[in-house]
Amino acid sequence: MLSLGLASAAYSSSSDLAQPTVPTERLSSSPDIWLTKGFLSPAEVKHLRTKVPADEAAYAPCIGQVDEFESKRCAFVPVAGDPLAEALVARLGEAWRVDTSRLVAAGLPLIRYLPGAPPVGKHGDEDRHGVVPNATLVLYLTGSDPAHPAGQTIFPEAGVAVSPTPGAVLSFSNLDASGAPHPNGRHLVSAVPREASRAADAERAHPVSQLSLSLSHLSALSGCRCRESTP
Repeated sequence: MLSLGLASAAYSSSSDLAQPTVPTERLSSSPDIWLTKGFLSPAEVKHLRTKVPADEAAYAPCIGQVDEFESKRCAFVPVAGDPLAEALVARLGEAWRVDTSRLVAAGLPLIRYLPGAPPVGKHGDEDRHGVVPNATLVLYLTGSDPAHPAGQTIFPEAGVAVSPTPGAVLSFSNLDASGAPHPNGRHLVSAVPREASRAADAERAHPVSQLSLSLSHLSALSGCRCRESTP
């Protein structure tokens, strides 16, 4: 995932960042994992999809994942000057109690998984400086065919698997009560089968597209990357 590298100015429990102030569903308490369905309206999802770059030249390897460029690519969805996108970013800031001003200037970091993308191995999230953010948000712009689950975010130790649903936001804590990386927070992303992509092509231009943001106390929302690590 892609990060702007904003680190927390001071550590405190990350659970208050992962949990939004809007109605949500708690999927796990170790770590705190929340799924907020319908945070983005269908109109907002549709609008953001139109802003997803169509030019492949706009995409670059996700930070630290050059070898995966053939199947996983990163870009930014522009926000500044777009009233609907700016309003959405403001709502994110209100719901997760963080400053989102940098997202307006930099854009929303996009992850795009192409047809045939292999699984992303189990990893913990870090910013580009190797700092573990308090929490991560994943905003889903696309879904997957129930008959061919694709791009699921899976937390093996927590027993949680989340399938992409357009408009939903997955948020989770990366740190435990001591401020160390949570042992159950490591997660993976399931493969994107080619047959799943073909089944969905009529409904969306990009097989699995999501916006991924990291949250740190006393800082702005930023992009987030993931780095695979050993157990």
